[in-house]
Amino acid sequence: MVSAAFKVVTERGVVYLMGRVTQREATRATEIARGVSGVTKVVRVFEIISEEELRRNFANPQPAPVTRDPDRTP
Repeated sequence: MVSAAFKVVTERGVVYLMGRVTQREATRATEIARGVSGVTKVVRVFEIISEEELRRNFANPQPAPVTRDPDRTP
């Protein structure tokens, strides 16, 4: 099973769930976040994609950008 990427930010009991996810993943992540002790609110900021789009994205992954820290030596 493949899974999309999530970003989770928590601030003062509010959980922000963000990412490009399927409806199934969005629902499950929301259920999990709501079940955590101390969570007062869950804010969902999702772009919902189809299961097929998810499979296509994982079949042709995009490479991560390479960055260089000018203060570090190679």
